[in-house]
Amino acid sequence: MKSLNFFKNTLVVGLCAGSLFLLSSCENNERRDDASDTSTTGRDTEAPADMDDATYEREKDELVSRLEQQKERIDARIDELEDQKSNVEGQAEEALEQNIERLENQKDRLDQEITQVKAHAGDDWAQFKLNVQNTMDDAGRELDQATGNN
Repeated sequence: MKSLNFFKNTLVVGLCAGSLFLLSSCENNERRDDASDTSTTGRDTEAPADMDDATYEREKDELVSRLEQQKERIDARIDELEDQKSNVEGQAEEALEQNIERLENQKDRLDQEITQVKAHAGDDWAQFKLNVQNTMDDAGRELDQATGNN
Protein backbone atom coordinates (compact mmCIF):
# COMPACT_ATOMS: atom_id res chain seq x y z
CA MET A 1 0.00 0.00 0.00
CA LYS A 2 2.89 2.35 0.81
CA SER A 3 4.43 1.81 -2.62
CA LEU A 4 1.08 2.60 -4.27
CA ASN A 5 0.78 5.85 -2.30
CA PHE A 6 4.40 6.68 -3.11
CA PHE A 7 3.70 6.02 -6.79
CA LYS A 8 0.58 8.22 -6.68
CA ASN A 9 2.50 11.04 -4.98
CA THR A 10 5.36 10.72 -7.45
CA LEU A 11 2.94 10.76 -10.35
CA VAL A 12 1.19 13.87 -9.01
CA VAL A 13 4.51 15.68 -8.53
CA GLY A 14 5.63 14.65 -12.01
CA LEU A 15 2.38 15.83 -13.57
CA CYS A 16 2.61 19.15 -11.74
CA ALA A 17 6.21 19.64 -12.86
CA GLY A 18 5.31 18.72 -16.42
CA SER A 19 2.39 21.15 -16.41
CA LEU A 20 4.59 23.94 -15.10
CA PHE A 21 7.16 23.12 -17.75
CA LEU A 22 4.56 23.26 -20.52
CA LEU A 23 3.14 26.54 -19.25
CA SER A 24 6.62 28.00 -19.00
CA SER A 25 7.47 26.81 -22.51
CA CYS A 26 4.31 28.33 -23.99
CA GLU A 27 4.96 31.62 -22.23
CA ASN A 28 8.59 31.67 -23.41
CA ASN A 29 7.55 30.93 -27.00
CA GLU A 30 5.05 33.79 -26.93
CA ARG A 31 7.73 36.13 -25.63
CA ARG A 32 10.10 35.04 -28.39
CA ASP A 33 7.44 35.63 -31.02
CA ASP A 34 6.62 39.08 -29.66
CA ALA A 35 10.21 40.18 -29.12
CA SER A 36 12.75 38.29 -31.14
CA ASP A 37 15.21 41.17 -30.71
CA THR A 38 17.78 40.35 -28.01
CA SER A 39 19.39 43.77 -28.09
CA THR A 40 17.83 44.79 -24.77
CA THR A 41 19.47 41.93 -22.88
CA GLY A 42 22.35 41.15 -25.18
CA ARG A 43 21.57 37.44 -24.68
CA ASP A 44 20.12 34.96 -27.10
CA THR A 45 19.53 32.12 -24.63
CA GLU A 46 17.06 31.83 -21.79
CA ALA A 47 19.44 31.41 -18.86
CA PRO A 48 18.08 32.39 -15.46
CA ALA A 49 18.64 36.04 -14.60
CA ASP A 50 21.07 35.17 -11.80
CA MET A 51 23.28 32.94 -13.99
CA ASP A 52 25.46 33.55 -17.02
CA ASP A 53 24.71 31.64 -20.22
CA ALA A 54 27.88 29.52 -20.12
CA THR A 55 27.21 28.30 -16.57
CA TYR A 56 23.59 27.56 -17.40
CA GLU A 57 24.50 25.55 -20.51
CA ARG A 58 27.23 23.68 -18.61
CA GLU A 59 24.80 22.74 -15.84
CA LYS A 60 22.23 21.57 -18.40
CA ASP A 61 24.89 19.43 -20.13
CA GLU A 62 26.01 17.94 -16.80
CA LEU A 63 22.42 17.13 -15.86
CA VAL A 64 21.79 15.43 -19.21
CA SER A 65 25.02 13.44 -18.75
CA ARG A 66 23.94 12.25 -15.28
CA LEU A 67 20.52 11.25 -16.62
CA GLU A 68 22.12 9.29 -19.46
CA GLN A 69 24.49 7.53 -17.03
CA GLN A 70 21.50 6.52 -14.90
CA LYS A 71 19.79 5.15 -18.03
CA GLU A 72 22.92 3.13 -18.87
CA ARG A 73 22.93 1.57 -15.37
CA ILE A 74 19.26 0.69 -15.77
CA ASP A 75 19.90 -0.82 -19.23
CA ALA A 76 22.68 -2.97 -17.80
CA ARG A 77 20.43 -4.20 -15.00
CA ILE A 78 17.60 -4.95 -17.43
CA ASP A 79 20.01 -7.05 -19.50
CA GLU A 80 21.04 -8.97 -16.35
CA LEU A 81 17.41 -9.58 -15.39
CA GLU A 82 16.57 -10.75 -18.92
CA ASP A 83 19.44 -13.27 -18.69
CA GLN A 84 18.20 -14.47 -15.29
CA LYS A 85 14.63 -14.73 -16.57
CA SER A 86 15.64 -17.25 -19.21
CA ASN A 87 16.77 -19.63 -16.43
CA VAL A 88 13.65 -19.57 -14.23
CA GLU A 89 9.94 -20.29 -14.41
CA GLY A 90 6.73 -19.48 -12.60
CA GLN A 91 6.70 -16.90 -9.83
CA ALA A 92 10.41 -16.20 -10.12
CA GLU A 93 10.00 -15.38 -13.80
CA GLU A 94 6.99 -13.16 -13.04
CA ALA A 95 8.95 -11.30 -10.37
CA LEU A 96 11.82 -10.69 -12.77
CA GLU A 97 9.38 -9.48 -15.42
CA GLN A 98 7.85 -7.02 -12.93
CA ASN A 99 11.32 -5.68 -12.08
CA ILE A 100 12.11 -5.30 -15.77
CA GLU A 101 8.84 -3.46 -16.37
CA ARG A 102 9.46 -1.06 -13.47
CA LEU A 103 12.95 -0.36 -14.74
CA GLU A 104 11.67 0.21 -18.28
CA ASN A 105 9.17 2.73 -16.87
CA GLN A 106 11.97 4.53 -15.03
CA LYS A 107 14.03 4.57 -18.20
CA ASP A 108 11.11 6.17 -20.04
CA ARG A 109 10.84 8.81 -17.31
CA LEU A 110 14.55 9.54 -17.65
CA ASP A 111 14.13 9.93 -21.42
CA GLN A 112 11.37 12.47 -20.78
CA GLU A 113 13.58 14.33 -18.31
CA ILE A 114 16.44 14.46 -20.82
CA THR A 115 14.11 16.01 -23.39
CA GLN A 116 12.84 18.53 -20.84
CA VAL A 117 16.33 19.49 -19.67
CA LYS A 118 17.50 20.07 -23.22
CA ALA A 119 14.45 22.25 -23.94
CA HIS A 120 14.43 24.10 -20.61
CA ALA A 121 14.46 27.86 -20.64
CA GLY A 122 13.58 30.16 -17.79
CA ASP A 123 14.28 31.39 -14.33
CA ASP A 124 12.92 28.36 -12.48
CA TRP A 125 16.20 26.47 -12.98
CA ALA A 126 16.85 25.65 -9.30
CA GLN A 127 13.39 24.12 -8.81
CA PHE A 128 13.59 22.39 -12.18
CA LYS A 129 16.94 20.78 -11.24
CA LEU A 130 15.44 19.64 -7.94
CA ASN A 131 12.54 17.97 -9.78
CA VAL A 132 14.96 16.23 -12.15
CA GLN A 133 17.06 15.08 -9.18
CA ASN A 134 13.92 13.64 -7.57
CA THR A 135 13.22 11.67 -10.75
CA MET A 136 16.80 10.37 -10.75
CA ASP A 137 16.44 9.42 -7.06
CA ASP A 138 13.25 7.50 -7.86
CA ALA A 139 15.02 5.67 -10.67
CA GLY A 140 17.92 4.90 -8.34
CA ARG A 141 15.56 3.40 -5.76
CA GLU A 142 13.94 1.22 -8.43
CA LEU A 143 17.39 0.15 -9.60
CA ASP A 144 18.44 -0.69 -6.02
CA GLN A 145 15.26 -2.65 -5.47
CA ALA A 146 15.74 -4.59 -8.72
CA THR A 147 19.34 -5.26 -7.70
CA GLY A 148 18.37 -6.32 -4.18
CA ASN A 149 20.20 -3.41 -2.51
CA ASN A 150 17.26 -2.12 -0.45
